[in-house]
Order: sequence, then C-alpha cells, then structure tokens
Amino acid sequence: MKKFLFAIATVSLFFTGCKKDDNKVEEKDQPQELTINDYNGFSGLTVIREVAGELKFDVKFESSNPTFKSVKLYYTINKEYTDAEWTVFVDAGNEDENGRVTLEIAEKADDNMYAFSIPKADYKIGDAIRLYFRGYTKDDAGDKDKKYYAPSGTADTFDHDLYSTWTKFTVK
Repeated sequence: MKKFLFAIATVSLFFTGCKKDDNKVEEKDQPQELTINDYNGFSGLTVIREVAGELKFDVKFESSNPTFKSVKLYYTINKEYTDAEWTVFVDAGNEDENGRVTLEIAEKADDNMYAFSIPKADYKIGDAIRLYFRGYTKDDAGDKDKKYYAPSGTADTFDHDLYSTWTKFTVK
C-alpha cells in the first residue's frame, strides 16, 4: 500500500510540476496582399494560406484587352537561382525540370478574378515562393499575343526569363 501511495504522490508531483506551454503556435488562415499597381491590366492579388487546404491565389484583371484565351501561374518553391543559371535552363528548355511549376486556367470568374491553388501537400509555412503570370489572347491577325505579369509590377521591363524579376514572398 505504501508503494501505491508513493506512486500516486510521485505522479501527482510530476503533473503539477509541468509548465503550460504559452508559446504554442496557433495556425489560422493567413491572407497576404501582394500589390499590383495597375500593371498591364492587373490591379491586385490576394494570397490566402488555408490551414486545412490550399494556398489560394486570386488575381484581378481589369483592362480593355479582350478576354484571355488562357492565363497561367508559374512558380517555384524554395529555389534560388542566379539569372545566368536560370538562362541556362531556359535555353535548354528544361525550366520545369528545375523546379518551375505551371498552373493554367481557361476562364476568369464573373468578377474578373483569376483563381489558382497550390495544394497544401506542396508547401509549408516559411517556404519561399517566386511567381509570375502569363496571359494570352489573339490579335486581329489571329496570332497569339502573350503578356507577362509579375505582382511586383516591374512595368514593361519585366522579363519572365530573368529569375530575379519574379515576385518572391514567404508563406506565413
């Protein structure tokens, strides 16, 4: 009986001696605004990290241009390349083999928002994502008219083949 009481007393001391963890991280949906200042028809981008789901991108397009035939989001996760290194991949045609991911959507919503989602399994908090968008329509001659956009808004000097000009943000 003494051993039993000693065991209860020991366990009781152990639990009362444990300190509550006040530094517990609580995950919740994290919106992040990436500003586009009326850059080639794009006026804003919101990224929301959903705790139970995906990293959602909603980009607004407002322009007198015709509706795009398709819009793509290009991104990399946790990749750092010099422009010279990336140029080698572009020249070889193997950007996708070196971490670039392409998401395409065919139509925008009624509110002119284009929506993309990166699956939760593909990213984690603290990941560095670089991205840009590409939209194309057809001109009067029927030829593709491609336009590239970066949320950092580098105006007409943005070159999608220069890795350092892509917009970079950290997932919160």
